Order: sequence, then C-alpha cells, then structure tokens
Amino acid sequence: MTRQDATEVLMSERDRGVFLVRDSNSIAGDFVLCVRKDTKVSNYIINKIQQQDQTFYRIGDQLFENLPKLLTFYTLHYLDTTPLRRPAPKKPEKVISRYDFEGSDQDDLPFRRGEILTIIRKDEDQWWTAKNQQGQIGQIPVPKTIVYPSKASDPLLKAEREPERLKEFGIWPFQNSWYFGPMTRQDATEVLMSERDRGVFLVRDSNSIAGDFVLCVREDAKVSNYIINKIQQQDQTFYRIGDQLFENLPKLLTFYTLHYLDTTPLRRPAPKKPEKVISRYDFEGSESGNA
Repeated sequence: MTRQDATEVLMSERDRGVFLVRDSNSIAGDFVLCVRKDTKVSNYIINKIQQQDQTFYRIGDQLFENLPKLLTFYTLHYLDTTPLRRPAPKKPEKVISRYDFEGSDQDDLPFRRGEILTIIRKDEDQWWTAKNQQGQIGQIPVPKTIVYPSKASDPLLKAEREPERLKEFGIWPFQNSWYFGPMTRQDATEVLMSERDRGVFLVRDSNSIAGDFVLCVREDAKVSNYIINKIQQQDQTFYRIGDQLFENLPKLLTFYTLHYLDTTPLRRPAPKKPEKVISRYDFEGSESGNA
C-alpha cells in the first residue's frame, strides 16, 4: 500500500498508537511501521538484514529476530511520543459481480450482476467464500467478480490527488467535451484519424448494449475501442472498463490520463466539428445583427 493509503487508514482511527506494517515502496524486502500520533502518522523504516542463514529486522539502532518481537518491544517502549497500542482494523474486502451466477452446488452463493459481496475467506484461487447483503454465505467464482472500490484504493483517488497536473493538459474538469453521443464506429474512426496526436479520444454510445459506452482512442496507425459497462447497484452507478471500476465517467477518463491504455494514455478530447445547416429559403433579414 502507498504511504498516503496508510495515512488515510490510520487517521480514520481516534487513538494514538494504532499501527500497521506495510511493504516498503522504495526498498524491496523492507517494511515500514506506520503509527498514528496526535495529528499525524509517523513512518519508521524496518530493514530486513540477511546474515548467512539468519534474518534480522532493524528499526533505528534496535535489532530483532522477527517482526512480532519488534512489535512486542514497542508495545512496552515509546516510539517518539507513544508506544504501539493496537493494530489498525482491516476493512472487509468486497467485490462486485460482473455477471449473473445461478450456482450449481448447495454450497454456492447465487448472485446477479452488480451485487456487492463481502469476502469472508479466500479458499482457493478461483473460489472464495462470501456473504451477500442479505447475510447469506456461500462459494463464489472469483472470475465473475472484480474488486469493489473503496476510499483507500489508489486507482480511484490518484486522479483526485493530482488536479493541478491535469490542468496542464486542459482536461480538468472535462466538461463533457469528450462525449459525442450516438455515432457509428466508422464515424468515430474518421474523427480520430483526422487528428495527428496519439491519445486523442472521444466517448460514444455503445451500438450493441443500451446504456453502455465506448471509449475510442487514437493510436499510432489505428483507433482502439474500449467498452465501458454501466453497472447499476441499488442507488449507485459504476462504470467498468476491463477490470477497473469507477464512480463516474470523468474519474475513469482522468485515471487514464495518468495510466496507459495499451500504448498511450489519454491526452485530449477530440475537437467537435462545427455543426452546419443548409438554408431552405431566402432570408433577407430585418435588423443589423442578422446575417
């Protein structure tokens, strides 16, 4: 997890001394001890030291045989302003179903597309035990689900953390200039191939599934089309592209200005061509402002 995610988890707790251990993002194999203080979260690097057939864990000048001993030591001794008091609670992991599942065994948990399920146990790679919102428990097929977004999930928040950077590209906020409404795949291709730059894009309505959309992106010598599924869950709507789930279309598009879609990130919306009409009759005009 990122430093920012750890901070969000710990700052949601009231007590000083609440802690968690995460992998170091800078040194592979090392860890970081994150501790809730009064008004901030402190991060302490834990170095993993390999010496012949022995492994030690170092924090500051202290050396320990394993992580549990390190953490136990700091429940009895202060880390700057507080000892460790309790681990931060892990939020229940949730998934949202991508398809209907009827179930074929009495242990299965049937579900409909768009249901939110809480994971209880990860029994196997392809089958997990989950609970639905009615409290029923059973086995679910993992490939028919994707991770349900939470406030600590980096893909959803990364775009919100960098609004100033996005202003440089002229696409924050988008103001829906990217939405072209109903149009054929061929028309979208013609619009985008008339642009020179990779990453020029537009969103059009799906011609095969009502309510879904298609993200069309100019690549080097072609236009790629990515289906965006609209998923309705009770009073919430989500938008899915591949295995990524977003709360709305602007967040989806913003995410892909920071991440690659195959060969390019999104760079700018395609310009809309000026709308034209043809006159049916003569019109002389009666005021100076008339054309």
